[in-house]
Order: sequence, then C-alpha cells, then structure tokens
Amino acid sequence: VDAISAMAPSFFKVTTMQSLVSYLAPIANAAPETPFYYYHIPSLSNANGAQPSQWNMFDMFEYVDRTGSIPNLVGLKYTGMYATFGSFADVMKLIRYKNAKYEVFGGRDEMMLQLLCSGVNAFVGLSYNFAAKLYYDLIEQFRLRNIEKCRDIQRSTHELQVLQMQGGGDGKWAH
Repeated sequence: VDAISAMAPSFFKVTTMQSLVSYLAPIANAAPETPFYYYHIPSLSNANGAQPSQWNMFDMFEYVDRTGSIPNLVGLKYTGMYATFGSFADVMKLIRYKNAKYEVFGGRDEMMLQLLCSGVNAFVGLSYNFAAKLYYDLIEQFRLRNIEKCRDIQRSTHELQVLQMQGGGDGKWAH
C-alpha cells in the first residue's frame, strides 16, 4: 500500500474542524507509517466553513501541524473548488504552506487549467480515467505556455462534462 485516504462522513456530517480531525486521526493513525491523504468533498460532507469567518482546509492543516494529531498527513484531494467560499485562496495557501509541505490534488476535471495556473500539479477525477490523453495534452500545452491551446482543450473538457451529465451515469457518454 502506497498511501491511504479518507473523506469526512457524508451522513453524520462534521460541524467543526476539530470534529473532522477527531474523525480522521484514528484512520490515519491505524497505519502510522503510511502516507495519509484527506479526500475533501464538501458538497457531500459539509466539511468546510461556508463563510470567511469559519474554518477552511488551510486552517485544518495548520491545526493538524500544531497539534500533531495526524503525523502521516501528506496532502489532500481538493474537490471543493467552487462549492465553498474562498476555495481557490485556500488551495493556494495550502500549496505555499511551509514550502509546499502538503501535496494538493485537484479534484475538478473541468477546472484543470485554473488549477495548473494556481500551482496544482496532481489530479484525481472521473474523466481522467477514459479521456487521459485530452488531459495530458492540456498539461503539456500548459508546460509549453500555449494558453490558447490550453483554453481550447479545457473547453473540450467542459463539453465532456456536459455529456457526462446528460448520460445520467449509464455509460452512454463513454462510447
């Protein structure tokens, strides 16, 4: 096993940053030598402050560092890109925190270009499984600084997302 991951509960939702850490710590600590990633999907878990006065992922990672509660925490998959207040700022703060101590995986296929511009360089998403070439092309064009080509490819991924939604999950869009 190279790493383990867990997300917040989606039925009995956490209400505070401390309750989220208390939920994740025993999972991570059960395999203390194995890197642990938090799988952040606030639309399912409510695990993020919705207003600037509430907590965010940066706050949680800073808290974990301060308390030492999850010593094998190495990063997260950040899917809450537009579901919560200030999420892009949250991502960028995490990327810069302690000289990039934590790895941040982008979790929105349709936002890869924005995430690349923000400094994210690892991704986990649904359409990467069957449209990998499209996304690898986007990454390569980004590295070559061909922004117009990047925009064209990202538009194609948006069209792919629409087809996925229209398919209703029955596989029609995968053919």
